[in-house]
Amino acid sequence: MKIILGILGDVKGYKPVLYEFDDKTQYTTRFITEALRQKYKNESKTLLFVPENLLEKNYHGKIDELKKKMNEDGENIEFENIEFIVLPSDSWAKFQDFVTKIFCGLIEFTKKIRKEIEIKNEEIYICGSIGQNIYVMALLEAVRKYLTYKQLENILQDPNIIEAKILSHPPITQDRNIAGGAYLCEMYDFKAKAFLSLPKVGNPNELYENSKKNEFRILLNQDDQLKNKISEFKENIDNCLQSLKIGYNSLRYNISLSFYTPQIMDLSMDLNEIENSLLYILDQLIIKNINVDSIKISNIFFSIAMLKSIKKFKENLGKPTIKNIKEQFTNVYTKDWLGLMLNKYVLDYELRNISREAEKNNVHDKTNLVKLFDTKGSEDQKRNFFAHCGFIKEFTWISRKDHQKRNFFAHCGFIKEFTWISRKDQDDYLIEWDEKNCNEIKKWIKNP
Repeated sequence: MKIILGILGDVKGYKPVLYEFDDKTQYTTRFITEALRQKYKNESKTLLFVPENLLEKNYHGKIDELKKKMNEDGENIEFENIEFIVLPSDSWAKFQDFVTKIFCGLIEFTKKIRKEIEIKNEEIYICGSIGQNIYVMALLEAVRKYLTYKQLENILQDPNIIEAKILSHPPITQDRNIAGGAYLCEMYDFKAKAFLSLPKVGNPNELYENSKKNEFRILLNQDDQLKNKISEFKENIDNCLQSLKIGYNSLRYNISLSFYTPQIMDLSMDLNEIENSLLYILDQLIIKNINVDSIKISNIFFSIAMLKSIKKFKENLGKPTIKNIKEQFTNVYTKDWLGLMLNKYVLDYELRNISREAEKNNVHDKTNLVKLFDTKGSEDQKRNFFAHCGFIKEFTWISRKDHQKRNFFAHCGFIKEFTWISRKDQDDYLIEWDEKNCNEIKKWIKNP
């Protein structure tokens, strides 16, 4: 799906000109966004942002009047695939408020499209040659955030599902219009890069700029519905952030079994509903002229997006067998943009050891790993020696509690005392934690 973005200025001053693209196609129109829309026809959707000051001053605050003006001078724009979003007044709004409004508007716009049609990849075209500078800069920043957001939604699958380009052309001058010369439109890649890291959120219900703390409290005292909505959102997003921390730490510290254990990682929450709740709250704050904390807001959206990716990965897992764990996590760890390749080799080593000992002991029924690795000889000592960089308990002094936690992370979560194994079929084994130890394990993963 191609999405065309632009900021509208005073359209009364726009004159029809001839736009030419690199494939030599030409279109005569007053708007570069319309030229691009005609080029891609039904493949595209257009989202135009209109400053509130301009709309009130020139069009009585009505989008319909703006549309009529856009279709003057022989223009024949079809508005079926064009939507408008009004940006807040610059009499109170700051740069970060414009960024937030555009960013949220883009999320809502694409959510709406996805309800109508299936979208696999997104191509965004930023028409930055129209509109006032502050709005254009806000548009660029908002698109950069949106690219990061979409990449994080698929960080464990394939983040390369979205790309963006900036559309540019020479300044439109009266002399050139009279001469009939075409304006060459060029496209340049506009990139952003998402990384697998935990966004810093802080207190998620403090969405306002620091200077607006008192105004925010006054607003909540006057609006019980918004107050209840924010309270509900805080509870839900706190659960999301805790789940994200467990999922992220499980990947970073190579604890694959937590993804198969509902007592450790519960991702049953409706992430889209939580996201919609945040969009509603932000819309209400901007309507009430409350300046917002754009960085915190984007980090909350990034957190939800990353959790969506983790949830998709978790939902496609099978039973926690040695083969399934190895296959699923090898697929994740070998994705170069995650930087987790070393985890693959460590996990392979642990799974091979467990499988070998299970075969050696002819395991069928559910058996604790202590019975397989009972420190009966040099094999278990050797395993521990290399897993712990030589600091094994037989040769090194350490407290029992610290030793268990240290063992847990050293062996990819397959700590002997907590882990059980049983034969699933002829050449595969089921691995699981003892339920009574799950609370302790959860604490360790939250605070490694």
